[in-house]
Amino acid sequence: FYKKLNNNGLPISPDIRVTSTSQSSTYPSLDIDSQNNVHVVWQEYVAGYDIFYKKLNNNGLNLTGDIPVINNNYPHSTNPSLSLDSQNNIHVVWNENSNTIYHAKLNVNGQMLLAPHQLINAGFLSNFGNPVLETDSFNDLHILVSSTYSTNYPALAYYHFNETGSIVPGN
Repeated sequence: FYKKLNNNGLPISPDIRVTSTSQSSTYPSLDIDSQNNVHVVWQEYVAGYDIFYKKLNNNGLNLTGDIPVINNNYPHSTNPSLSLDSQNNIHVVWNENSNTIYHAKLNVNGQMLLAPHQLINAGFLSNFGNPVLETDSFNDLHILVSSTYSTNYPALAYYHFNETGSIVPGN
């Protein structure tokens, strides 16, 4: 569900259902574009976990249908995070099988600009948790993800990529 609040935290919209499936829709992430439209991603159990995207206007009205970012090509896509860049392009990262972070880039209407591709392989890390994504003024991607270090100690790992998914030197 989506609800808009004013500056004092008081509701100014009714509860609005974002998904219309009877399946499990969990782990939402949202961001707001320069036109105050709301962009949402979530994981949904279909025949495995898939990642979906939807755009709502400032009043919570649906502007797109449920758009699959990734579907059954990858059986365990979980924990999505999204961030909009300075051109209102949507960047989505998610955890795949607990050991790989994937990225996709969509335009402001949800059309794929950069197909899903692997950004991070766990390597000496394992059991990736929920990735957190932010974009900067250069449209670079900054990702923070929890994991288990090879010695079984919890760790946080930081990654810095350009907007096409290439690692920024020095990181």
